Amino acid sequence: MEGFYIRVLIFALVLCFPVFSNLIEHAGSSILILLAVLGLPVCFSKGRRPDLTWQEKGLICSFVAYFVVYLISFIVNALIGNLEQLHTKHLEKEFFLLFFLPVYLLFKHIKLPLWVVWYGVLAGAAVAGIYSMVDTGWLKMGNRVRGAYNPILFGDLSLLMAFMNFQAFRFFRQKHVALVVLPLLGFILGTTASFLTGSRGAWVAIPVLLAILFFQLKRYFKPRVLGAMIGVIFLASFVTYQIPGTGVADRIKGTIEDFRAYSKGNVTWGGGVGNRLESWRAAWLIYKKHPFLGIGPGGYRYAVRDMISEGTLIHDREVYFSQPHNIYLSVMVDSGWVGLVILLSIFLLPLNIARSQIRKKEKNPEAAYSIFILVSGFMIFGLTETVFGRSVFVSFYLIMLAALLSQRHEILNAEPVR
Repeated sequence: MEGFYIRVLIFALVLCFPVFSNLIEHAGSSILILLAVLGLPVCFSKGRRPDLTWQEKGLICSFVAYFVVYLISFIVNALIGNLEQLHTKHLEKEFFLLFFLPVYLLFKHIKLPLWVVWYGVLAGAAVAGIYSMVDTGWLKMGNRVRGAYNPILFGDLSLLMAFMNFQAFRFFRQKHVALVVLPLLGFILGTTASFLTGSRGAWVAIPVLLAILFFQLKRYFKPRVLGAMIGVIFLASFVTYQIPGTGVADRIKGTIEDFRAYSKGNVTWGGGVGNRLESWRAAWLIYKKHPFLGIGPGGYRYAVRDMISEGTLIHDREVYFSQPHNIYLSVMVDSGWVGLVILLSIFLLPLNIARSQIRKKEKNPEAAYSIFILVSGFMIFGLTETVFGRSVFVSFYLIMLAALLSQRHEILNAEPVR
């Protein structure tokens, strides 16, 4: 009976996670910690611990290596005096990445079914859409929708859930043809939520996510049907742009104006494009001085201050963010090219696993395509946001990746190694 109740608890946590992580502060990290604690007995019990392939072990090692490199960079830069203030909080999110191991082994051990993921992301996308419309007064645009944290996080996660939820199309169609309306509704509501946040970094990912989606759908629909779908999407995008209440047109026009101002050397604080570009430039200059292990976690803001004093950076301190707002540059500043290589492995190894399943033409490749959507989304969001510097991003990536990789239909088509 104990095993039954534990399984029910795990299913409930995974099912509720997409909704709670986006709307309740600290819910995502709390669920991640709880799942990790539940997975510890599996890690330390040889009889319960599932066998892992070399690909799985490689992915787990990449998460561990990411934390280890950050820890080494922290210690080394502290010893040589590059870090003015030593705060372990700068290692907190990196430490969370270690939780992938117990969570993944837990999901494999209990054979987490795929339907839990589908219903979870459907609920997450649908609730995000309804919440965003209510928050804006039913499309009467006021302030940008924030969710539990800020518009960027809410917009990014809502968009991911919208596209991941659409992977359940075949799952619901097999149950009853009328149920296909559920993933369609989830897709519409999730993308609506993303648009209402005004999160431009999320919108950049839409063409890539659509390409993944249409590459998959060509298995089920004729070219003219896909062409009609593309036409509907373009029409919907045009209508969304034209409706003043969505704020899409204002955000795009604001982006163009920010680029023009930056090209003329006019950068003031406003959280816009110019601030990001100047922060990226500062991060690149720091990396060039410390290419191997970086300047250490938490050293960016102090390095920027020093470069302003030296005259290397010509703008006032207020122009620069407290971190680069780019996961790649952030890791390069914190831990050098060594950290960047490990970060790329965290993204590319799951993509390679998913690609292997798709190439072998499995009958149910939806989990693999969802991995493509999840990882591709994070890679693109990382261009304008330090995704692994946010606990909600870390928990979402770890739990959803572990859930998709651990399906009972083997995604990894290799013999286990001991």
